[in-house]
Amino acid sequence: MFRNQYRILLGIGVSLVILSLVACGGGAPAATPTPPAPPGETPAARAVTPTQPAAATPTQPPAPPAEDLQSRISDSLNRTMGVEEIFLPSYHLEISGAEPVWSAETSQVETKTYTLVADVSGDDIYLVYTRDSETIEGYIIDGGLAKEGGKEYEVVNGELQDSFTMGLTWALMPLGVGMPLIVAATGPTSQGGDNIDGRAAEKYGVDSANALPGVLEIVTAFINITSSRGTAWVDSETEALLKAILDYEQRFTDPEDPEKVLGTGSGHVEILVTRVGQVTVQLP
Repeated sequence: MFRNQYRILLGIGVSLVILSLVACGGGAPAATPTPPAPPGETPAARAVTPTQPAAATPTQPPAPPAEDLQSRISDSLNRTMGVEEIFLPSYHLEISGAEPVWSAETSQVETKTYTLVADVSGDDIYLVYTRDSETIEGYIIDGGLAKEGGKEYEVVNGELQDSFTMGLTWALMPLGVGMPLIVAATGPTSQGGDNIDGRAAEKYGVDSANALPGVLEIVTAFINITSSRGTAWVDSETEALLKAILDYEQRFTDPEDPEKVLGTGSGHVEILVTRVGQVTVQLP
């Protein structure tokens, strides 16, 4: 739902820019009136200038609208992780980051580090998630508990145990990692093509400082990330995210008084996708 609202807001912003340009400089120059002839004289006939066909202008492919690039980059992580449908049949995923969090115990912003390593093959996933010193290892088979007949397992002391949380761990990952990408994508700049582990990729500089006026304020009204910048690589074939390196700033507000800022912190996240189409997942 947020992405749909976001696209609508971006469209409104672009429309306002176009309208302001038309208001400031639109329209043709006014015609100069022909002065009347002196009394007793017959006005001379106006010379007719032959109409010449306009010179042909070479056709250039239009540049993608900024909002299209923003949507392309913002949606790319969901495509990688198969949130709506599967775009990459299989792949190896590595995510690492340092995330600012508010500690109610110390009333300060603290930094939590995390890593996610996963092998994904269709609806089957093997993942190891580490946050500070705690590690969760497990499997999601046939889509997990979200699909009929699916199963989830956690590896405990080398043994498989039924789990009800592995799918949730996987589902929540795009939220924490994706928000810095969404904010940074408000200011995209194409940097040409690149190659990530043998796949053609589109490289983009992303920096919220380059967002259209007003767009960042609209986005950060829903997200407490105030700025984000870095680089993103999007798969040319599937539009899935293959790589990203982002740095961002986040504010923390009082839940009972959203206008009251409790503190701010810095975060960093790196994402890398490799071995596309070369991964299988099997229970031990």
